[in-house]
Amino acid sequence: MAFAYIWEYRVKMEHIESFRLTYHDNGEWVRFFRRDPAYIRTHLFSDLNDRKRFITIDYRDTQQACYAFRKRFRAEFDAIDNRCVNYITEERHLGDFDLPG
Repeated sequence: MAFAYIWEYRVKMEHIESFRLTYHDNGEWVRFFRRDPAYIRTHLFSDLNDRKRFITIDYRDTQQACYAFRKRFRAEFDAIDNRCVNYITEERHLGDFDLPG
């Protein structure tokens, strides 16, 4: 079984390219997450009907591993997050999900 957590973002029009570069599959967030052996992958989705809306889905082995990594590397996590806050107008955690199988 695996775990996924999903976030929705509203991005400022002038920062869409910077947001994409930071959140895509080889962006700063993914390079950071790859330090965790429990990290599996990240998907970035852009809304076809709303250019400013994006969804990320991050996959880990377990929910516990995900939050343990965030806690262990809190300072680095917050540093990246604080840089990215300039790109967005809204950020919302849509939920934590188990992936059966």
